[in-house]
Amino acid sequence: MTWDAHHRRTTVLREVLAAAEQRRDETTPDDLLDSVDGARDVFATDVDLLLSLHMTWTQRLSGALDIALGDGTDDPETAVIEAWTRAATAAPTLRRLLDDAEEVPELAAPLAQECVVLARSAGSRGDLLQAGERLRVRGREAVMVEHAHEPHESRGLMARLREALAA
Repeated sequence: MTWDAHHRRTTVLREVLAAAEQRRDETTPDDLLDSVDGARDVFATDVDLLLSLHMTWTQRLSGALDIALGDGTDDPETAVIEAWTRAATAAPTLRRLLDDAEEVPELAAPLAQECVVLARSAGSRGDLLQAGERLRVRGREAVMVEHAHEPHESRGLMARLREALAA
């Protein structure tokens, strides 16, 4: 990928996130690709967009984990949950888009890798996938508690269903 292609991809990704933030409705990745000029030239499919969004999330999460665990901690599990929560709170639109699309089969491998990273960062042993998923759930719960007192924003269908099932 050339520098120009990389720069264009990054610009379009920012524009897609801005459009999603502005609309805050049940916008699908496919809708977002149609609403941003040139997005279809950069991302051939909604899956391409979702994979790029997940890479952006992974970079944010990695930075938050580095900060949380960098100085050492007596409780790495709590530090990992707090790092996930900080990253999610800093990028709510990104998180909403990924949460709404987590059943997309092409995201299974990146989500599994995220779980393994979380589990290893927390010092988990045994089934890292299960341990990481538990940490992700706890991070989501912490974000929901943090935002429980904020005005309710319009959420995607899948996110609302997950919230209803969790209640």
